Parts: sequence; C-alpha cells; structure tokens
Amino acid sequence: MKVSRLVLITVVLLGIVGLTAFWGGSPAVPVDGSIDEIIPESGSAQTLSSTWYCAAGGLGESASSTHEVLLANPSKEVVPVRLTAYNAQGLVGEPKTIASVAQQVTPVDVNAVFGGSELSVMAEFDSGALAVQHRITTATSADSVPCSTTSSERWFFPAQTSVLGSSALLVLFNPFSADAGVDITAAVEDGLRSPKEWAGIVVPAGTSRVIDLGQYVQRRDQFSVAVRLRNGNLIAESA
Repeated sequence: MKVSRLVLITVVLLGIVGLTAFWGGSPAVPVDGSIDEIIPESGSAQTLSSTWYCAAGGLGESASSTHEVLLANPSKEVVPVRLTAYNAQGLVGEPKTIASVAQQVTPVDVNAVFGGSELSVMAEFDSGALAVQHRITTATSADSVPCSTTSSERWFFPAQTSVLGSSALLVLFNPFSADAGVDITAAVEDGLRSPKEWAGIVVPAGTSRVIDLGQYVQRRDQFSVAVRLRNGNLIAESA
C-alpha cells in the first residue's frame, strides 16, 4: 500500500474517533410513566364560557336507543350547565339547567329530561374546565364520543356501512341563528356518489336534520362521506 494512501486512511480514522468522542449522541427524552385519563376540553379553567354541540341523538328506526350527555367536571366547583334540545321542527321544550357535580361525571338522560328521542343537544356553561361527551346506548351496544365545540367548513366520516341491519345516518345540527347549506359526497370502492338530493341541502336555523345515507349508498360494507358547507354554520355527526 502506498504511504500516501495509508496516511489518508489514518487521518480519516482519527477524525471519526475524534467526532465520536466529542458527540455524546442525542439527549435522552424524558418519559412520563403516568398517563392520566384523557378527556376532551375546550379551554383552560380561566376560560369564561364554553359551548358544546352534541349532534347525533339516536339511531333512527333501526334500533331503540337512549341518549345521555356526560358532563365531566374536574374542578372543585359545581357548574350549572344549560342544555337546549332540538329536532327537525326546532326547539324541544324549554332549556334545562343541570348541576354538574364537582370532580365527577354527571350523566343526563336526554330522552327523559326533554320527553323526546333523537334529539340534538347544545350545552352552555360559564366555565372552561368542563368537557362534554354523549353516549348512545341500544340493547346490544353503546357508543360514546366527545361533542363538538365549533362549526367547520368540512366534515369527514371515513368508516360508514350500509349492510343489512345497520344504520348509516348523518345528523346535520344547526343551533345557530342563520340557515346553513351543505353538499354531501360519498366515496365507494368504484367511485364517488353525489345524488342530486345531496346537493344544496338546507338546514334551517335552530333545527337538526337527519340524512339516511343508506337510501343512496346501499348494501356497502364500507364507504366514506364528506360534507362541505356552502353557507352558514353547522355541526355534523354520523350515527
């Protein structure tokens, strides 16, 4: 081996050894071994007020169900929560005030409190500490999800099914002061579906409207749905 090549290799090796000695590697990432129960929240305890929207109120005619709103209050204060219920015709009865017990989850049976079923609910309170979920229960199943805290221009539901015996419902909840308009598109394995009945759907202010997706996307093991807002504000949720 030539002397010049040996010198070059030696210099490179010494450089690598020097860099290794100088750099001790990436710093260790601290890991918190304790994981607290995670609940959705709209703001900090200093937030003056919050509004949550629970759109889906049942499974339609496919199954008898109960609808509960779950008020999670981690604070040390009892918080009054104003609940307002809506259906396709508008307001259902008078708003109800429920005491959310400190450091507990307070369940509210929507059907019993408002004397109706398939109701969308708006929860308002003067605190940022609370989180709101809702739960739909049938004789064979139960599903609990966080309620929404804001409207959106687009809503996506990636896993829907319309096989025999299942429900594929889309709830469009508009508790706001102006009418809303939306377009709905479904994606199936062989393309997109946009029936004319899904174009420019109007949801009047202060109402909740249920769209039966299975009427136009039939006997599908899986499909996805996109909702695009044309105007106004609303909350969308699948059931």
